[in-house]
Amino acid sequence: MSGKRSTTTSLSLRPANKCGRMTLNPALITDIQQIMVDKIKSDPVLQQSIADIVKSNNNSVGDSAESTVALLNPVIETISDKLSEIESKIDGLERYNRTWCLRFHGFDEEQHENIVNKITNFTNTHLGLNLFLRPIIVRYFSRPTRQQILHSTYLLKQKNSKIFVVEDLTKRTLALFHAARNS
Repeated sequence: MSGKRSTTTSLSLRPANKCGRMTLNPALITDIQQIMVDKIKSDPVLQQSIADIVKSNNNSVGDSAESTVALLNPVIETISDKLSEIESKIDGLERYNRTWCLRFHGFDEEQHENIVNKITNFTNTHLGLNLFLRPIIVRYFSRPTRQQILHSTYLLKQKNSKIFVVEDLTKRTLALFHAARNS
């Protein structure tokens, strides 16, 4: 045989490996690969078949991805809308819960302090209120009392006190308040 390669090659198998399987001779693998490449290059029908398979696989993968995205988009939008609605409801509930609360700033921290007595003494002395025997833990048991304290805080400014009282706002509401105040 001159110059032309034979398309039939005898396969020599190696003896069984540790697993008991017969293996191909590694030198033959490159020969087999070259034979396959030559066959594909010389056969236009085979080339077209391979091109059709690749094209149909690409299209089916693309179509599948597009249809999956199309199916998931409404679900994602619905979940996103529900999440926004739930966040809004949670913020509303937290805001409502905090309508009973006030934050006191400016008190020096002391060891072994009784905060209930400290707040009661402060509101009685500096705000001119008469709050005794009623427990005050920043969350007031009566909104009128809370409002009375909040409206009396102007007395703190008149006395140049370093202590101030503000409403207890949620993070979201506080951010809106600061944005409105700064604009």
